[in-house]
Amino acid sequence: MASPLRGLWSVVPCLCLLLAAPARLHAASEVVLLSEIMYHPVELPAFDTNGLPVLDLSEDVHEFIELYNPGATTVNLFGWQLTGGISFDFPSGASIAAGQYLVIAKDPVQLAAVWQYGLTTNNLLGPYSGHLGNSGDTVRLKNNLGQVVDDMPYSPAFPWAIGANALGAADEWTGLNSADYQYMGRSLERVSFSWPASDPANWL
Repeated sequence: MASPLRGLWSVVPCLCLLLAAPARLHAASEVVLLSEIMYHPVELPAFDTNGLPVLDLSEDVHEFIELYNPGATTVNLFGWQLTGGISFDFPSGASIAAGQYLVIAKDPVQLAAVWQYGLTTNNLLGPYSGHLGNSGDTVRLKNNLGQVVDDMPYSPAFPWAIGANALGAADEWTGLNSADYQYMGRSLERVSFSWPASDPANWL
């Protein structure tokens, strides 16, 4: 728990910043947070009647990142970026309403085809370049001022939830049938939006 004294001392620089650059402070106060990361979906090889692959699965095409707006107003995302293992520039017109979620997909068409998600290409953003590393990576969300708003370094190993790594182990160890999770799996889901995204204990 943060010290009350620490909160008192933070008032002085905040007041100075407010007087010096109110417009900049207003832009920086718009907070959007990482809420869910699907970095290694289950993607078992599938073939058509001619024996040809149904999809090119050389990269995880069903990856996605979900954002959440905990604020009371809509945030205009034009000029914001996702960086790290992936790269995505939010286009003109992109926004996220107060209390709402937004998904950015590696491949919006393929993700929308997974009916269990209930998504369409109309409510998805993407594609992004690069991919979320299965052996660990970092996802950073930057605002239109280039400031890091949220930052998450994750790993497939403990203390991170290992089940997010394509269920974490072979079926003989998990007791699961991977085919039941085709193109999905288990994502990393944030527990608290008031606790840092960098803490593995904040993700299940």
